[in-house]
Amino acid sequence: MATTADGCSAAVRHQVTRTPGQLAVAVENEALALCDLNGVFQLRARAGRGAGGPYNYHWTLISGPAEGGTFDNPDSEAPRFTPLGNGVYRFQVSVTDRNGAEQSASAKLFRFDNDLNGDGCVDDADQAMRFAAWGARTLAAEQDVDGSGTVRVLDLLISRACY
Repeated sequence: MATTADGCSAAVRHQVTRTPGQLAVAVENEALALCDLNGVFQLRARAGRGAGGPYNYHWTLISGPAEGGTFDNPDSEAPRFTPLGNGVYRFQVSVTDRNGAEQSASAKLFRFDNDLNGDGCVDDADQAMRFAAWGARTLAAEQDVDGSGTVRVLDLLISRACY
């Protein structure tokens, strides 16, 4: 669970399919919306089964905005990531057990500016602007949360966690 300075947080439940005895990896929050532009994203993975621990973790930023971001410790189970631009960040965590078996999982972070009308506060008026862009089927880059190129229902759902 990530919580920003303005109190926004969100969690997504997911299902992991595994073979009995095989190393299994799950990301605690597979997709999160970061509502605070100065916020830090807490990544977290859990490993189990396989040959057992200790487990070695390595997080990688697979794709994201050109501004990128920084990890405090990409080789930990739960590093903190500071995104530097708006957009969709995709991560992969690779986990190795004590016998060298490796498994990976992925996560996604949506970071966007929620003050769409520029009045200095994030409120229902900003969400109404995003909803209007969706209704008009317009290409509004600042309102496109998921990076699809247009405002869709998913943008409304992701951004709703911030209001």
